[in-house]
Formats: sequence, structure tokens, C-alpha cells
Amino acid sequence: MINVQMFHNGMQHDATLKNVWYVPDASAHLFSIKAAPQNGYSTTLNEKEVVIRRGDGTVAASGKLVNSL
Repeated sequence: MINVQMFHNGMQHDATLKNVWYVPDASAHLFSIKAAPQNGYSTTLNEKEVVIRRGDGTVAASGKLVNSL
């Protein structure tokens, strides 16, 4: 379990990630879409972005596709 800080629209949000693996040599950060609902989050994906929402519908984080990642 690790504590992280996520940013959305310039606002910082604190969160705890469970069952995570630390991979220091990974070239990108990974997030499990499958594990999100098991921890009270939902995700919306399209061809340009992802939005991660808490159970109450507020946005916890969002991201845009950059260089196919």
C-alpha cells in the first residue's frame, strides 16, 4: 500500500493505492483499470483521455494520451 498525490485541474488529491508493485526501471507508470472498481473508483476511457472517479462521482484524476501511452 502506498500513498500518492494526484492532480486534476490544478487541485491536489491524496489517495492510497493497494496491492501495488514497485518497478523502479519501468519506463511508464501503470494503473490497473480492473482494480479500480474493487476499490470504489470508476474509469471512463476514450481515444484521447481517461477519467478516474470516486464512488460519489467526483473526479479523482484524469489523464491524456501522450505518445501512444
